Amino acid sequence: MKFASALYGFLAGHRQASPGRNPGGRLQAPTTPAAELDMVLIWSAIALLLFGLVMVYSSSIATAEGSRFTGNQSTYFLVRHSIFLGIGLVAGTLAFQVPMRSWQEAAPWLFIVGVVLLIGTGQAVHAPTFTAVTPTLVDRPDLPGAVSLQSANMNASRVIGPAIG
Repeated sequence: MKFASALYGFLAGHRQASPGRNPGGRLQAPTTPAAELDMVLIWSAIALLLFGLVMVYSSSIATAEGSRFTGNQSTYFLVRHSIFLGIGLVAGTLAFQVPMRSWQEAAPWLFIVGVVLLIGTGQAVHAPTFTAVTPTLVDRPDLPGAVSLQSANMNASRVIGPAIG
C-alpha cells in the first residue's frame, strides 16, 4: 500500500502545472513548445527491450547449454539477440534522422513494398506447407495429377491476381 501511495504521489507531482505551462487543461494549447523527445516513451522502450533480452536468455539457456549446435555455450542466444537489438537500435536511430516530410512523401510506396513483402512471405511459408500436405490428401496413382493441378492453380492466381487488382 505504501508503494502505491508513493507512486501516486510521484505521478501527481508531475501533473501539477509548472511555470510556463497552461494549467487550464489538456484541451487548451500549451504555452511552451513540446519537448523534442518523449523521455517516458524512450525509457519504456528501453525497459521493454531489456525485459525481452532477459526473457530470451532465461528461456533459452538450457537449450543452448545442452546443444552441440550452439557449442554448448549458455549465452549463445543472448549474444545473438543482443546483436540484433544493437542493429535495430542503429537502424531506428538512422530512421529518426530522416525528416518527417520525407517519410510522408515515401509512405504510399513504402506501404506497397510492405504489402508485397508480406504477400511474398506468406507465399513462401504457405506454398511448401500446402505442397507437403498434398500427398496425404490423394492416393499415390493420382499424385502427379494433383501436383500439376496445384501448380496450375498457383500459377494462374499469380497471373490473374495482379490483373484483377
